[in-house]
Amino acid sequence: MTTQIPHDWLPGFPVTTAGFLRISASQVGAENNRACHDFISLKSRPAAKIGEGYLQLRYPPFESFPLGIVRDALLSSISNEKVIHEFEDKDEIAEIAINDAISKSRGHVEKSHKLWAVDALVGYLTAWEKARVEDMAHNIDFTDLEVIQAFDDTEDSHTEWFAWGIYLTSHDGKVREFRALKFSRAGLTTLNPVRAGVIARILADGVPHSEPSWSSPRDPIYKVLAPAQEVRIREIGCLDASQAIVLTASVEDARNLFTKSLPTIIERVKGGTQKSGPNCRSCRANTMCETLPNRPGLLGITAFAPWPKAYSPSKFHTYRRCPRQYFLQDELGLRTKPETQNSAQQRGLLVHAWLEQAHKRSKACEISDLPTPTSLGVIAIELSWNQDEANVALPFLAQHQLTCPINSDSQVATEIAVEALDTDADISISTRPDLVYKNGEDLVWREMKTVSSIKDLENDIYFNIYPQLPLAIRLMVENALPKDVLTKLGDFKNKRVELELISSDECKIITWDCDDETVKLAAWSQLAEQVDTWASDTLFAPSSNPPCNWCKVSQWCEFANAEQVKADIGGLQVDLKTGEIIENSSIPLLSNDDRVAKALGLVASLAEVSENDEDIPF
Repeated sequence: MTTQIPHDWLPGFPVTTAGFLRISASQVGAENNRACHDFISLKSRPAAKIGEGYLQLRYPPFESFPLGIVRDALLSSISNEKVIHEFEDKDEIAEIAINDAISKSRGHVEKSHKLWAVDALVGYLTAWEKARVEDMAHNIDFTDLEVIQAFDDTEDSHTEWFAWGIYLTSHDGKVREFRALKFSRAGLTTLNPVRAGVIARILADGVPHSEPSWSSPRDPIYKVLAPAQEVRIREIGCLDASQAIVLTASVEDARNLFTKSLPTIIERVKGGTQKSGPNCRSCRANTMCETLPNRPGLLGITAFAPWPKAYSPSKFHTYRRCPRQYFLQDELGLRTKPETQNSAQQRGLLVHAWLEQAHKRSKACEISDLPTPTSLGVIAIELSWNQDEANVALPFLAQHQLTCPINSDSQVATEIAVEALDTDADISISTRPDLVYKNGEDLVWREMKTVSSIKDLENDIYFNIYPQLPLAIRLMVENALPKDVLTKLGDFKNKRVELELISSDECKIITWDCDDETVKLAAWSQLAEQVDTWASDTLFAPSSNPPCNWCKVSQWCEFANAEQVKADIGGLQVDLKTGEIIENSSIPLLSNDDRVAKALGLVASLAEVSENDEDIPF
């Protein structure tokens, strides 16, 4: 089939050259709440030239896409006919293949990345072997490997369709399969229909091609592969050796699936709208974007980061626990199998989910809304809770209900992503307020934290414990909330940031006036101090008290010490398993000093749930 994709381009920034189209299944298949059409349209034009005034993209000196080396090693293993059988040593083959892939890599590969990649490849080969047993039972033997694309060429246009993964063809050429690389949980998430449509089209009509530079068109090589009769998409998880077929279709059905996805693809490839989010960090047009607030000096540091970095409170929480953990998890992007949360994390997640659902209604939380020991209540039912989950959250929800700030006249915004770019530092900023609301002439950003007990501290000490707070004040001062949110909330005169601390028997509200010069200076100073070391760090040495027994990536860290169960913060002992400060008779009563702030900051970070981006960036 031949599909004509309009080459008209309507980006929100100046363009001097558009060039050909190379459309990625993952990019055009982004979830609706994350799809930036201008980013997709620019990435779909590798030869595009944009106008002057943009910040030249820079890259770290190390490889930062963990699955890339795994795929390269896997391709090498299969091409060299080293497909695994039961009697072969997967660990040895994985070690050899990863070393070979690293030797051909253009960037430096960290030791931890290598250790992770070896484990990932072992898991992949184990899943590969399971898939092979299933296929042989149905007389399907994949012996040929090709890297293919689909092409649509006319006199005036050249369009390529590609997806990053592994392509297999059966020995008789009748079955083609795309194997999607995942970190884990193969087959357990819903298949994106747009992404599936593009992959199905590639399997149905794809051919091998030349490999020029990325910014040059590829040339199709026809009549090499026999026409397919059936196409399949299979997911394989490298960390848990999971595998599952998620789509099986005839060639005709595959093309129909692609046709159904075309309206969405065309809309996204032509551009014209923006959606700020994680892609802003790597977008060439981020300094020209009408939606992404460019705020020079927002973070208060003057030095350029050694490479573009992304700052968020959760990332800083990780960095404060241990710079090495942050490096492995957030810079290298190493992922782990999903794990269960500790009790503090579970409690926080439950309470936040209930409050978010309740506040969407733009009405006060009332006693009748709360779950009881024998009844879930409407909100908990909407969240599909069980009674045990309701019982965990109930004491905290009951305390919040007594001080809920929402009333019938409030304007409320929940599920907001606030993004900004500090062009002085080349750092993108991302955070999610728990609640933004307007009462009368007051615009309020509120953070809500569940704690085991509420301690009396000076207000500014909370800036150290919860880095969300100084960042929130700076973003409010710089008017960096999304334009659509501000339009929804309406006019206001005053701005403030609130912290709501909720324990099982108390609720406390601390308030900062964003128009107060003393507050503005304190927040800016604290934020700059927090960000400065992180922003300039290139070594990421482990902390003196790393919580290795809690760390998700410690098994690949050469500095790990899993025996340590306590951290000493200026004489205060913190239990690294529970996140609680250990009371000690030899230690004076808690006072409002730096060691308390640091200890409580570690406690808060142990209860924090970091959000890892699972997207494949192609």
